[in-house]
This record gives sequence, C-alpha cells and structure tokens, in this order.
Amino acid sequence: MIAVVVVFLAVDALLVHGWPFREQTAAQVITDPDAPLASFYSPEVRAWRSQILEWAKTYRVNPT
Repeated sequence: MIAVVVVFLAVDALLVHGWPFREQTAAQVITDPDAPLASFYSPEVRAWRSQILEWAKTYRVNPT
C-alpha cells in the first residue's frame, strides 16, 4: 500500500512540476547578442568590450 502511495505522489509531482530534464527555457538561450557584458570579467577582458560586443552581434551569440 505504501508503494502505491509513493508511486502516486511521484507521478503527481512529475505532472504538476514537470520533468526536471525538460527542454531549454528562454533564460538558457545564449543567442542574445544585445545582452550586456558580464561585470565579473577582469579589466583585461573588459578592455576588449567593444570588440566582444561586435563579435557577439556578428556571430549572434551572448557576449557574456
């Protein structure tokens, strides 16, 4: 009987909350060339900011 309840709860959890390995969401997409350059980059990397942003637009990728 306990096994039936456990299976029921597991199936219910999957139906309500979804499978944990579902497809990517919009937040996971890395093709936003207009995204800002991450603030945690070192000064040496930030010195290339304009080139990085240009390359991101050219190749349609997220610059972060």
